[in-house]
Amino acid sequence: MGVAKLNRYYRELMGHNLFSFRVKYKESDIWIGMDKKIPGLPILIYEYLVDLRKSIEEYVDEEFLGVLKPLKIKCDEPEIVKDMILCSQKAGVGPMAAVAGAFSKFVGRFILNTFSPQKLFVENGGDLYVFSTTDTSVGIVSNTINLKIELPAGEYGIATSSRYIGHSKNFGKTDTTTVVTHDATLSDAYATAISNNIKNVYDAKRILKKEFQEIQDIVVIIDGYVVIKGIHRVRGW
Repeated sequence: MGVAKLNRYYRELMGHNLFSFRVKYKESDIWIGMDKKIPGLPILIYEYLVDLRKSIEEYVDEEFLGVLKPLKIKCDEPEIVKDMILCSQKAGVGPMAAVAGAFSKFVGRFILNTFSPQKLFVENGGDLYVFSTTDTSVGIVSNTINLKIELPAGEYGIATSSRYIGHSKNFGKTDTTTVVTHDATLSDAYATAISNNIKNVYDAKRILKKEFQEIQDIVVIIDGYVVIKGIHRVRGW
């Protein structure tokens, strides 16, 4: 993406009426919002995050970090690495394209399975794990247009890739490309893959005519236009 340091200004708009906190370790900077206040939870999540990071760092090599195409499963990978590989295979990108979503998903599932909140958001680099027992909405913040996606109760992964916002590699020219699936790792991989291939609004319209298994919504903002394909309501914010 376009800048070396990600300005997480959008977090000022998140988490109203929720217990929220931030956990940082090395490059990982994760925001968590939920309907329960759990004593000691930030420390527990920090320790879990450290373990996740170590499991990746101890396994990956330079090829894994730099490859832009899918890799094959070797069967000895840590669970988070295996998840990144499998999801990147579906999207046709390198596994590191899914790393931010994978962290959101694994932290989110850990909290959900341990504490059973009714509403939970885990955000990492703009990629979200969402669980809610009631209807909820998620914002899309770009340099030009802000939108919201209305979601019914359920579990979702919402990932956004951009040429101009953030620090990850992106070869397209969209202000934002947002993908909604049931899985944050998968959404992250697909958001990167789709965004990489969009240079103008005509590319966006052409690509969104395709069928993508497991994708519920795609929202592209480019050159002042919004191109949408999906099952959920998208509205201005």
